[in-house]
Amino acid sequence: MHKISDVLASSLVTPLRNLAFWSASAVSPVIVAERDNIRYYLNTHDREICRKIFVTGRFERSAMEAAFRSLSQLNGNAFDLSGKLFLDLGANIGSATLLALLRFNAKTALAVEPDPENFVLLQNNVLANDLQDRVTSIRRALSDSPGDVFLALSEKNRGNHILTRDPGGVPAEWSATISVQAVRLDDLFVSEDVDPLDIGMCWIDVEGYEGHLLRGASTLLATGVPTVAEFWPYGLELSGGYDDLCDAVNSHYAGFVDLRRPFDESGAPIVRATGSLGDLRAAYPGRECSELLLIP
Repeated sequence: MHKISDVLASSLVTPLRNLAFWSASAVSPVIVAERDNIRYYLNTHDREICRKIFVTGRFERSAMEAAFRSLSQLNGNAFDLSGKLFLDLGANIGSATLLALLRFNAKTALAVEPDPENFVLLQNNVLANDLQDRVTSIRRALSDSPGDVFLALSEKNRGNHILTRDPGGVPAEWSATISVQAVRLDDLFVSEDVDPLDIGMCWIDVEGYEGHLLRGASTLLATGVPTVAEFWPYGLELSGGYDDLCDAVNSHYAGFVDLRRPFDESGAPIVRATGSLGDLRAAYPGRECSELLLIP
């Protein structure tokens, strides 16, 4: 009987937490939640990332666990970030940074996020977890050239803002735009005195702008850093960066693992040839996306 009650209680948790999140949006723009001993300041109007963190606490963790497991198996020893810098590009509210430092042993993090609203939550989350001495937060966009770019804002998904130099060329759902400063990652390494050899992992989630970012990231590409990058064919095609991403992966990485389908039946990571990245587009039609572990 006790087990049945536990199952019933567990089955109610998700809908109840969903209801609590939606209810909170009526009275406060921000809610504080603690998941797995990590404290988060969450935007109650964000129906995706912040809601998922509040309800399940699993956003980005599954992909990070799959990436670490894959690298450990491929390297023949446990992959670890101890003593290393975690590079979080398109950091949103800092969820990946918090996981890297508090669950995966990274020493420090450099978190880069262009949206002012998300950036405030990023800073709050760093402070709430007493990480201010270990995290450098930069409010910038990352591109292949410095200067102003437009950030087209998504009302429903605050992690789905997209960068563009032509605000008239984005769909109506991103009609609101703000101007943000862009830098090249190569230049940011210089200004922030980043030694690329200190980087243990790079995490990229810039909503289809990955190709542009990597065109300005020659130092990172030359260093051979394990990298997890979002793969969103719709966004990549919208930004005109699909071929740039394919070129960067093909030229600088030995293979990749699709973290939505990472392992075969035996539990071994499925490493794909870099030249097959263009063909992966068909696996994610419409607005579907994945994360790719890029293996140096």
